[in-house]
Amino acid sequence: AECGSDAIIAARRTAGVKPDAPMFVIVGEVNRNKRQADAIRALALMRYPGAQMALVGTGGTSQLEALARQLGVSDRVLFTGFVRDVRPLIGGATALVLPSKREGLARSIMEALALEVPVVASTARGNGELVGSDGGFVVPIGDVGGMARAFDWLVENPDLAHEMGRRGRERMVKRYDLRNLIRLHEDMYGDVLEARRTTRR
Repeated sequence: AECGSDAIIAARRTAGVKPDAPMFVIVGEVNRNKRQADAIRALALMRYPGAQMALVGTGGTSQLEALARQLGVSDRVLFTGFVRDVRPLIGGATALVLPSKREGLARSIMEALALEVPVVASTARGNGELVGSDGGFVVPIGDVGGMARAFDWLVENPDLAHEMGRRGRERMVKRYDLRNLIRLHEDMYGDVLEARRTTRR
């Protein structure tokens, strides 16, 4: 599937996102480790009242749905379930959000930056290295207020937000480009072979 403007419009429509609404997207299994509740609370704290949030992934959503109702944002929090190709939804987002308690090397962050979409992520291991200082905002785990401020800034500064996404892609491609990874692996194996030759002498 492609990630052009038609695909983005269709993905937003399917998810139930209003055409002109800022949209924050979370991709991942719905569970406590992913801390989607923090993002819903941050959405409710935003100064901008029209933003929506799409939670993409499977899992039990009843507690999150109840939280959204309690906070008065149930009409702005959308549970999409499984989505085969998340790229158009991410591509049409104001930002990707990853509030997790634990992560490894988050694929959703890499996908967002590859699409020049900025990221709002927690300080879980690996997130800061991917987002860097120029690809979005990294906030302490559980810092709902900090997340809300990042959301508002991204909505209020769309040109700077786009530039943030572009810089994030530029840096990530340099770091994770396949040719660069192959070169790093060749260097690593070369070092191992040289060390083995040295010890045999």
